[in-house]
Amino acid sequence: MNKAHTVSNWLAALPVMERARKLSKISHNLTIYAREFQLLPTSSEGKTEVIKKLLGLSELHHKLSAQVVHYCAGEEKAIYPEEVKRC
Repeated sequence: MNKAHTVSNWLAALPVMERARKLSKISHNLTIYAREFQLLPTSSEGKTEVIKKLLGLSELHHKLSAQVVHYCAGEEKAIYPEEVKRC
C-alpha cells in the first residue's frame, strides 16, 4: 500500500467536516512551505526548477481548497478521482 492510498483511507474514515478541517490545515501549511522558495537561485536552470515547484504547490493548493469547499457544502464524495488525488 502506498502513502497516497493510506492518506486517502485515513481521510475517508473521518466525518466530512473533519476532512474539511484537515485539508484546510494542510492547505494552510503549503503556503508556509512555499515561502522557502522566496530566494530564487541565480542560475536560470535553478529558477526554472523553483518555478516548477511553485506551480506544483499552487496546483495542489487549488485541489485541496476546492475539495474543502465541497466538504463544507456537505458533499461527501471527493471531486477528484483517486488517480488525480495521488498526483
